[in-house]
Amino acid sequence: MSLDQETLELFFKKDPYVIPLYASIEKTLLDEHPDLQVRCDKTQITFLSKHPMASIWLPLRKVKGRPEHYLVLSIALNRRIDDPRSLEVVEPYPNRWMHHFLIESQNQIDQSLMDVFDEAYRFSTR
Repeated sequence: MSLDQETLELFFKKDPYVIPLYASIEKTLLDEHPDLQVRCDKTQITFLSKHPMASIWLPLRKVKGRPEHYLVLSIALNRRIDDPRSLEVVEPYPNRWMHHFLIESQNQIDQSLMDVFDEAYRFSTR
């Protein structure tokens, strides 16, 4: 189920410019996997099935060399993938790899990223 406009405005009050970008990601994910749940906490929006598969969050502060407006998309997998678009890949738990992507435009939500989402979805349903 999609987040309502009031929730989006509250979550993105620091950078409302990225609301359409978030909405595009949410629509793409829910169109592909309509059973996903969407949960909004204070610091992140999480997409989950049986387990969390991805989250979206805003940067805490400006980082030199990065765009003025962007989201960070974190995707959980059971393996490390090397993608030149990822900001960072960490293994917070054994066999649970978090891949962090900087998303600044809707054209970055492409088939390559959807393939990663689909793998994360399969991993999250185990």
